[in-house]
Amino acid sequence: TELMIAGGNTPGDPVLAMRLAGMLEEARAPADALAYYQKAIAAEPRNAKALEAAGRLEFALGDFEEAHRLLDRAIRLHNTAGGGTSAVDAGLLEKSERILELMPSSKLPSRVRVARIVAARWRRSRG
Repeated sequence: TELMIAGGNTPGDPVLAMRLAGMLEEARAPADALAYYQKAIAAEPRNAKALEAAGRLEFALGDFEEAHRLLDRAIRLHNTAGGGTSAVDAGLLEKSERILELMPSSKLPSRVRVARIVAARWRRSRG
């Protein structure tokens, strides 16, 4: 809880938010860590490290749609900067995409969800 108090005392500092998020991850508090990565992203929307870390946590927490969105942004930023992407990032992005194909968001209309599931299964059966 001291980490949360420290973070609350210095709002809007993306460097501190990243540090606190990392410490919270180490302390096995993924939801709190995610909140600080999101603060870093709000302050610096092109912070590829924060996007990547938040994407990893969203994936681990089961929000595959948000994970895919964040990881895709992180990879695009890495590629634009000439940094390339890690195999982990690309792998998680691919996994989140497959999961979304097989389990589309419940926010979509039923007809769209069914069409996506059928198309994904057909593609998988074709090899």
